[in-house]
Amino acid sequence: MRTAEQCGGSSRGVAGVLWILVLACGACSGSETDSPRNDQSEAETWGTSDMEFRRIARVRPRPEYPAVAVDSGKTGVAVAEVVTTSDGSMGRVDILQAPDEHTGDAVARALANWEVQPPVDDDGHAVGVRSKLYFYFVIEDGEGFVRSPEEMLGESGSMSSAARRSGG
Repeated sequence: MRTAEQCGGSSRGVAGVLWILVLACGACSGSETDSPRNDQSEAETWGTSDMEFRRIARVRPRPEYPAVAVDSGKTGVAVAEVVTTSDGSMGRVDILQAPDEHTGDAVARALANWEVQPPVDDDGHAVGVRSKLYFYFVIEDGEGFVRSPEEMLGESGSMSSAARRSGG
């Protein structure tokens, strides 16, 4: 398990409101997670989909495709399970799957710097958010790209030709 601080992230964040949206394409968070750091209980952490998490992210740097992974032809999907703290900063980043160690580390480094607008419970208290996030590592004409699920689905809502070629 990697914390935001271990990945070079910040412990600062912003407060706000979130409404939960379930993503129909299957990239939603459906599993329970362990309690995040900062003594925040599972009851104080709300689950959400990849798309909704990205929507409420105020700061969301994209992972860089490591040159060593591009050079060795590593493509595929990286999956990260994340938990934010009630202030919107990243509390935990777990890499569940990645094309290789380099791409997994790139995702962890980027996610450590994400910040979200946390949801507010019925009592007006901000709560943390947990989600599974998906990053697609694609090589086209020798150049590496990291794409989100939305970019892989494209405008039509079906998988793009680049996604089909990469097995996304």
